[in-house]
Amino acid sequence: VEETGLLDAHPSNGVFAVSATSSGILWMFDDAGRLYGSGDGASNWLPTGFVLGSAPNPTKSIALAAGVGSVVWLAANDGGLKKSTNSGASFSAVSGSGLPAGQTVTLVATNPHDVSAATQHIIASVASVAACDAVTGVCPIYVSADGGASWSAANIAGAKPFAGTLQRLTAVAYGPGTTVYALYGEPNSIGTYLLSSSDNGATWSVPGAGQYGS
Repeated sequence: VEETGLLDAHPSNGVFAVSATSSGILWMFDDAGRLYGSGDGASNWLPTGFVLGSAPNPTKSIALAAGVGSVVWLAANDGGLKKSTNSGASFSAVSGSGLPAGQTVTLVATNPHDVSAATQHIIASVASVAACDAVTGVCPIYVSADGGASWSAANIAGAKPFAGTLQRLTAVAYGPGTTVYALYGEPNSIGTYLLSSSDNGATWSVPGAGQYGS
């Protein structure tokens, strides 16, 4: 991977996204909060023109996710969930029905198998104190099946109760079709554990023992 075009070399924040529908398209934040895009598989980078209000911070999780075509998603932490329709040049707050306003969104993920922006499946993990259960520490996960036009809260079965925590998704990986796996918890206190979904994140459960290879 080359760094030609980056004003701030060797970014260490780890916030990047790769398009699953357009070959060689990537986006990445540098450590000053500037967003860059590459159209040649990361050999060269150009600034999109978008800059975060503050530099990426390990204690303030943000995330990028590639949509279909020129769509890019940004989980901007206390900046909420944002969407770009111009390859990251600008972002607007997502206001689809069913997604409460003013949420702290720490992770966003998109199904790489989707080929239409109108039917894109999106997962957004929330870590707002007011939205999380104070007794169990379980924070909501929101999902959309129509490119962010509407949202619903996912059903999280078997989440481990840890009072006073803010349990949220910290990593998401898609399997075949509508299968999704994720790490959920609070990494700086209780750690994380595995959740799985067979319906694009609409329902989650803790995988049972002895499932490897089955």
